[in-house]
Amino acid sequence: MLHIVYSKDKSTEFLSSIPLRLKEKFETKVSVLEIVQTSNQNTIHNYIEVVPANDLVLFLGHGSSFCLYGYEKEKIISKDHLHLFNSKNLFCFSCNSNELLRKNFKSTLIVKAVGFGDIPTDIDDIQAIQEQDSLAYGKIDDIVIEQFREIITALVHDSFSDYITRGLDFVGLCNYFSIRLNKKINELILNKSLNYKQLAGLLFQLKDEMCVF
Repeated sequence: MLHIVYSKDKSTEFLSSIPLRLKEKFETKVSVLEIVQTSNQNTIHNYIEVVPANDLVLFLGHGSSFCLYGYEKEKIISKDHLHLFNSKNLFCFSCNSNELLRKNFKSTLIVKAVGFGDIPTDIDDIQAIQEQDSLAYGKIDDIVIEQFREIITALVHDSFSDYITRGLDFVGLCNYFSIRLNKKINELILNKSLNYKQLAGLLFQLKDEMCVF
């Protein structure tokens, strides 16, 4: 079964179609916990802790190298809470979750996990990085960010749809995700779509920084 933990605020609202469409399509095969302003940490932790062994948890929201965030970047899962995912599989679609897992995976009993590096889905993210490195990312504006949001939303939704309909295991899910990602990069380059260089660069970074544990 797929269990989705979705941290929802204005900055992540574009991801809302993922849990909504998967739940509508697969009903009893998908469970969703939506983290909003009124959510409390105990409820979130309890939801994760009771997920059955070997089931899959998809985390959608903000992250860092030291924690995962809830509503408006309230810290909800630190390295000390990663044991909540013990005996489960974790697909962590959040910024710098690759580093969080790299530092702490061996001290947990998580079955398998995947994490990512920077996933810049807001122009403020880009500008903050460019303040430190003026050459980072190149010319990216709100239009590129919106296109990138649409691509990664479809990528995650379609990959998890494959996971359920094809009966994939965790490694199979990661392989299908990577295949879809590579196909999109190639499609952008071959078709020379609008802003294809910037989008292909963002997607290549997503691919390059994806780490499976």
